[in-house]
Amino acid sequence: MTAVSRSRERLGAATVALWLLAVAAIAIVRAVDSSAVSVHTLACSPEAMAAGRVWTLVTSGFIVAGPPVPQLLMTGIVAITVVRFAGAGTWWLSAVAGHFGATFMAYAGIAAIYVVDKASAEGVVHAPDHGISAVWAATTGTLLVLLHRAGAHPRLTAACTFALFGAFVTLVGIDGELADVEHLVAFVFGLAVVSVRSPSGKLATVAA
Repeated sequence: MTAVSRSRERLGAATVALWLLAVAAIAIVRAVDSSAVSVHTLACSPEAMAAGRVWTLVTSGFIVAGPPVPQLLMTGIVAITVVRFAGAGTWWLSAVAGHFGATFMAYAGIAAIYVVDKASAEGVVHAPDHGISAVWAATTGTLLVLLHRAGAHPRLTAACTFALFGAFVTLVGIDGELADVEHLVAFVFGLAVVSVRSPSGKLATVAA
């Protein structure tokens, strides 16, 4: 790896760390004073997109929905591992594809339902959509593929991949909520990212 490549990799890793720190800082502020950060202002939704508030696609990815500690820990561990094994570029590609791709696909589905049956989609159109879980779902999918390619317990990684996919599909069938659909789509995007980023698998050198 050249000096320029190493510098780019360090810069990329720093941006991942800054994102994690920003998410943690917002979570702490919200825990101290829930009114200090308006989730409804930062959250995305089909209504927000239709109104032209496109920036909420980005800001919604800085909010933790639900218990912050376990989500931050899981996301941080996955981020560190993916960056260590495959580089910050792979993590960012997975995170962006998972967060944005899942949102666009889910909203496209909602728009189609809205045209056919407005009443059934009315509640989802206005519901705030936020959280880092799509990032976690996508990057976890990427990590599982990377580990599998590296030969790190291939049966275990394959089992974990199918188990997580099955869990996401089951949750969609049980709840049918927007977040469940986005998690499933994000996970699939994460699985596909490695093939786009490095068809031959970057971990082969690391594992060797």
